[in-house]
Amino acid sequence: MRHENQMSQLSICIAEKLATLPSTPYKPYLFRINDALRRENSEAYEPEIVAIGPYHRGKVKIQMMEEHKLLYLQELLKRRNELSVDMYVIAMQELEQKARKCYAEPIKMNRDEFVEMMLLDGSFIIELFRKFSCEEQEQIDDPIFQASVIWLNIRCDLLLFENQLPFFVLSKLFDMSKDPNHGDPQENILILALRFLLDAIPDISYFRHAKMPHNNVNHLLGLVHDTCVGI
Repeated sequence: MRHENQMSQLSICIAEKLATLPSTPYKPYLFRINDALRRENSEAYEPEIVAIGPYHRGKVKIQMMEEHKLLYLQELLKRRNELSVDMYVIAMQELEQKARKCYAEPIKMNRDEFVEMMLLDGSFIIELFRKFSCEEQEQIDDPIFQASVIWLNIRCDLLLFENQLPFFVLSKLFDMSKDPNHGDPQENILILALRFLLDAIPDISYFRHAKMPHNNVNHLLGLVHDTCVGI
């Protein structure tokens, strides 16, 4: 009888723990590199120029690009003659909890820090893609595009495993910051991303007709992987 009571209590305890789980557990997809792999060549997994997301945020060697992120956010606002970041901050606040769940470990940043990171990193990536797609790229007054070695290194950084933002953050900021009076109405974040990340592919028109819904894209590295596998 005592054994049965102990088993009953254990069953109740386990059942209570199971009841605390969400009905549809959210599976993270933004991980850190395994320690064994990192020991082989730690520098291969660290950004050279720009940190995206929380894992490498604050490292000394990439602080220079933080000011550039602010400049790109300023340009994003100017495109639509906006004077305030309020609506973008609100949009990122609404995505904060969803974005946190994408990372495989708890992110030790308070709400304001995390939201600021999403906004600055996301707007930097979007403006970078837009500038790269500009036909007058050579005339852009931007040090990133005055030396190809810089944007080529940034391209490599954007494809690092630990240097990612959830793609829905980029998609949201891109849609919010479109200029209704300029640009190709058929242009979308997928095309701009692939144009920058896969610049070696000569015929980008393939991607205009490819069926790549935003909901199936987790991050930029995943986009490139899935696209190359599907070619």
